[in-house]
This record gives sequence, C-alpha cells and structure tokens, in this order.
Amino acid sequence: MNGKTGNATSTSFGYVFNMRTTSESQAIIVVGLDFLTASTETLKFELYFSMNSYVQSKGKFGNWNLVGKGAITGKGMGRLTSITPDLIDPIPIDGQGSTRAFYLTLNTEDLVFRMTASGSAPDEVVQVASDEVEIYEGESVQTFPFTEGGAPGDYVGPSQFIGAVHYDSLPCKPFDDHGTIYNLPCPIIPTISPAPSTNAPTTLTPTLSRVPSMSPSLEVTPEASSQFTMHYYSCIKV
Repeated sequence: MNGKTGNATSTSFGYVFNMRTTSESQAIIVVGLDFLTASTETLKFELYFSMNSYVQSKGKFGNWNLVGKGAITGKGMGRLTSITPDLIDPIPIDGQGSTRAFYLTLNTEDLVFRMTASGSAPDEVVQVASDEVEIYEGESVQTFPFTEGGAPGDYVGPSQFIGAVHYDSLPCKPFDDHGTIYNLPCPIIPTISPAPSTNAPTTLTPTLSRVPSMSPSLEVTPEASSQFTMHYYSCIKV
C-alpha cells in the first residue's frame, strides 16, 4: 500500500517512527525492513526498537534495544535496500493497538526520507496502514548517533519514512492449535502422552532364515524427507 506522497525528499543519518497494531489485529512479529538510500557504497546500519513511543524515547539511550547491526551495500535512489531477517532479531508487537518505536540509523548521511507539509505534530498522522498495522509520521535524525538528552536540531519532523516493513501476521503456528493470539510470546500447547500399557509384554522366539546377500535398500530422497512450513509474511510499503 502506498503512503501519502510529499513534495520533496532529503537525507539524514537516521529516522524514528512509531508502528502500531490496529484495534482488531492480533500480535505480529517484524522480521525485516527496507529503506531508501542515496548511496551505492557499503553502509553500516543499526536498528533499534523501543517499547514506548519514540516521542518519549528521544535522547534516551536506555529506552532503546539494539536488534541488529552490520554492513550492507546501498542500492541507491532507484531501489530499496533491504535489512533481511538474518541480520536482525525478530521484533514482537502485541495486538489491539500496541506500539513499538523504531530507530534506524546509518553511519553516513545517506538515509532518504520524505518531507511533509501537513502542519501536524510528529506521531499524529497515519502515513500508511494495512489490516494489521499503522505506521505514523516520524522524524529524521540529523546526527549519528543521536545526542543523549537531545539537542536543538537533532530531529526534523514531521517527516515520512520511505521503504517497507516486513512482518509475520501469524506468529503462533499452527493456527488450528493456537487460535487468535493478542499477546506474545506464543502460549505453550500441552501435548497428550499415551497412557502406559498394563498388558504384559509378549516374548517372541527368534527364528533363523536365509537372507539374500544383496538386499535392495529404500532410499529416502531429500525432497521426500523435507517438511514444508507455511509462513504468513506481509509487507507494508511506505
């Protein structure tokens, strides 16, 4: 789903925004993030989340949890650059209106964001929404890293993130066992063990028989032995 289009873009070191589940949504898990960068060079990124709104977490290092960092190659203005699931820890968000704040930063001033002239305060306008989540307008971060305690000019907003958020809309599988889950982690489903048999064991007398020296064997191919897992991944583009 496309977000509201602003008139111009600019670049910064980082960006902060809030993501909320809708009032009817069950819990989800964020598994990846795409962003737009002006660079085609190797970039160092860091991704954080906060349990609180970013508005209350600006300038407070203790409020942020690092979920991934590394080096990736920027794809420039024409394509989104991806932070794939193998580069970050999954980020759970409870359902029914829960909030997670995200802080993405690069080590260079190459993160592209969209400026907006809405006139609203940051975190007031929903930039884009799906059935499960809403992404709100946030603020660009003009330093790396942000200043402890905050400083004038560190944040510019409201502005809009350009990219995509990938999330698992059915984190507790299989659905038939768990049903609708609004809070994570997934509950433990008890298993029923068979009752021990009360019958006495039967003793079999072994018999000898001639076995051919070259017996055919049954080979299980990788395709036959593999298990198929269904993933309910969704993507919201902004």
